[in-house]
Amino acid sequence: MAFEEFDLAPGIREFLARSEAAYPLNATELSLAEQRACYDALCRSFAEDRPAGVSVEELSAPAGGRAVPLRLYRPAGVERPPVLLYCHGGGWVLGGLDSHDAVVAELVAGAGCAAVSVDYRLAPEHRWPAQIDDAWTALTWLADAAESLGLDGGRIAVAGDSAGGQLAAALALKARAAAAPRLVGQVLIYPALGLEFAEPQRAPAPDGPGLTHADMAAYHLQLFGATVPRDALAHPLLAGDLANLPPAVIVAAEYDPLRDDAAVYAERLAAAGVPVEHRCFAGLIHGCLRARHMSPAAGAMFAQLVAGTRRLFAAA
Repeated sequence: MAFEEFDLAPGIREFLARSEAAYPLNATELSLAEQRACYDALCRSFAEDRPAGVSVEELSAPAGGRAVPLRLYRPAGVERPPVLLYCHGGGWVLGGLDSHDAVVAELVAGAGCAAVSVDYRLAPEHRWPAQIDDAWTALTWLADAAESLGLDGGRIAVAGDSAGGQLAAALALKARAAAAPRLVGQVLIYPALGLEFAEPQRAPAPDGPGLTHADMAAYHLQLFGATVPRDALAHPLLAGDLANLPPAVIVAAEYDPLRDDAAVYAERLAAAGVPVEHRCFAGLIHGCLRARHMSPAAGAMFAQLVAGTRRLFAAA
């Protein structure tokens, strides 16, 4: 499809064509096995080598008789680096440690931080709250293990894209409620924060080429089943009080139905006295981080994430 009605940034039409070759627009209508196979093919088609000097280590966090798989990324030449806990996107249904490997590795190289990527359990085999439970297990394990791993346990932040952005925001809320671990930042990349549940009367942002509201409804059905919870961990925009949350870096895309989730959350954080960097990038679509080497605008979004992450850690 050409998507002529959208004023897309240079390189994004080519990105869409390449994406559709692996992951069709009707992917949420496929069987779960087919959808996952298509998504894995999409991820492979955009796979890149990690930047020189970035090393990785496979780890796990104990979780009551099972383990949450983790991947630790270390930057080159940085002693006792701060660390980012990264939750991948994929509608809570797709993805894993490999799906966002290059993105996380490049973020580590650019920001000069370490990162721990979380392979949380996926829906529908594991319904909510399995995802936030695994992410929380990973975060608390990281806080305990950071110093023994040679990381700066006093400078931990959370990050995630799309569904992973929801998990990162929920982790910040959960850490505030528990008064530990202390987080120095949250990096939210076109996050799914539940605006349709927090403000059902609000006119939604239009569907975009990379994601539609019907897609989100399909993902929510897989995640929650027939009964959607009405709590702030599931939908961070339902949180009544956002004071004393960690500073935030939030990016969004113009042609993304989740665009306003980011804008409203940024507004509410700022109103609660939380330092926020928020930018909506013109001409971009959901999932455009994979286009960071194809589109100057997507590259600029990634550069802002890198710079914003650096600033969060420098200020801590």
